[in-house]
Amino acid sequence: MEKEKSDPVEEQVTIKNPDELIGAVVQVSQTLKTMDKDSGEFREAQVKATEELRSMIEAQKTELTTVSAAVADLSEEKGANTAFFDGAVGDIQNKAVAQLWGYSGEQKANYVDSAISRPSTKWNWRKSGFTSSGDGYAVPEHIMQMNDFLLLWGAAKANKDYGIYSPDTYARAVKGSQTYELLLGELRRDRDLRKAMDTATSGEGSDWVPTLFSGQFIDDLRLSLNVAAQHPRLAIPMRTGGFTVPAQGSRMRAFLVGESTSDSSTNIPAGTPGSRNVTFTAIKHAVTVYWSDELDEDSAVAMAPLVNAEVMQAIRDAEEDATINGDTSSTHQDSDVTAANDVRKSWQGLRNHSGGSSGVAAVDISSLTLTVLRSMR
Repeated sequence: MEKEKSDPVEEQVTIKNPDELIGAVVQVSQTLKTMDKDSGEFREAQVKATEELRSMIEAQKTELTTVSAAVADLSEEKGANTAFFDGAVGDIQNKAVAQLWGYSGEQKANYVDSAISRPSTKWNWRKSGFTSSGDGYAVPEHIMQMNDFLLLWGAAKANKDYGIYSPDTYARAVKGSQTYELLLGELRRDRDLRKAMDTATSGEGSDWVPTLFSGQFIDDLRLSLNVAAQHPRLAIPMRTGGFTVPAQGSRMRAFLVGESTSDSSTNIPAGTPGSRNVTFTAIKHAVTVYWSDELDEDSAVAMAPLVNAEVMQAIRDAEEDATINGDTSSTHQDSDVTAANDVRKSWQGLRNHSGGSSGVAAVDISSLTLTVLRSMR
């Protein structure tokens, strides 16, 4: 039996109030406009922030460029300082100019020698003697004392341990001492000295060893001189033999002149300064100090001030003796001076210019007065 078909059910659609629909559309429209406005303001803020960020980045770039330039300058300056003794001094080492400025030795670490051995005294023309320069020392006093001790101890130790003194045995003896280790530690506390030492390294570390007496030793010796200190000094390069320099001849004269009142004033008489050359030949004074075989480093350190004083006094006496009594003639003016190594044969002394009218710059000293003594000088 067929089922009877029914009519389709119509869906019920409820239509709201048209006024409410219009209000909803208006609200949606206003919302969309607000969102669009907010989006525009957001994009504008983004653009503004981007510009500000770009300006900040450019400013940072400029600042970084300035800082980089400053760092480059510092690096260049540091590099120049680091390379100075490697380059300039290395190029002129063993030459007269370097030696005159105190850079003696064959290693680049000779800057250390110069720092330790630089005197703080100078010959004063007005006072005719040595006076303090007021500059002070480049290194502390105890470093100079260690340096001077190693010079004496190293030589004695080389003879004791190796049976012969040579630069090699001396260096090995010095490097094997505790004082040397202490000295290196003190030197490396100074930035410039450490840098100079690092330029002279080998597979075993720094090759620098003391080769000169300290500035303090040199100053103490200079200030102890009396007669010899009355004469001017000049530095002679090592290993140059004769050293010829220009010297003053006859003195020039000054003249009394009046105030100039016209375009054609009175001419000042002209003078021609006399000139001549003087050749200096270096000589050497030496002192031998004997150490006991039983003397260890600890005992030697305690004795070092006494030994230094004795060495200094011996060199001082030799210079004074030669300055007063020196005579380079084959037959010395004093009959008791016969040994070839007598210091009184070092140079022409003050007494050698006696004898009235004979001899160079002769002075009659038959009657010793202040005027005669000054004439002898």
